Amino acid sequence: MTKTFDNKILNATIIKILRQSMEKMLNVLPTSEPVVSEHDIIESNGYMRLFAMGKFNSPCYLSALNFYLSDKEQQDERPVGTMALYIKEDVMEKFLQAIDRLDVKPDEGLLSDICAEICNTVAEDIRTELAGMGYPSLLISSPIKSKNNAPAGAKFNYDLYKMQEIVFTYWAKECIVIEACLGALPVQKK
Repeated sequence: MTKTFDNKILNATIIKILRQSMEKMLNVLPTSEPVVSEHDIIESNGYMRLFAMGKFNSPCYLSALNFYLSDKEQQDERPVGTMALYIKEDVMEKFLQAIDRLDVKPDEGLLSDICAEICNTVAEDIRTELAGMGYPSLLISSPIKSKNNAPAGAKFNYDLYKMQEIVFTYWAKECIVIEACLGALPVQKK
């Protein structure tokens, strides 16, 4: 059995979910098709490195979380997959407008919280979509959140060596990136 989930399914699911989320939250369609690439997972002290500043060459917010197959694996911190969401700083104001929070001064903490909420929502939708295809309903960790870098990185599945990177273009600029890796998932019998 392969140790990696089918990346075509993973990428298509992420693209579908993010498009739907952006259309629902911000009533916006992508300017161009997402760009998908595969990269090595860079490990540092047992964690997957998260390179936030390299995504846009400008400040951004990031959030990352893990997927687990069972409570036991979550307790043992053995994720089956990892997802990181990067959002360009100037795009975060658009999310504030979408949730009617323009009355609040957008500080770093609030914007980090919103990025984490978006990451969690996208992960929940991915879990639901995959479960609808016959895969197990994955458990999702609480997201980590940061601005510009995440020194500790994120837990990841040590059986995986590659991750998918999907760059999304809205308002004619690359402004959202999702990195994801997912180990093999058993197909549930119907």
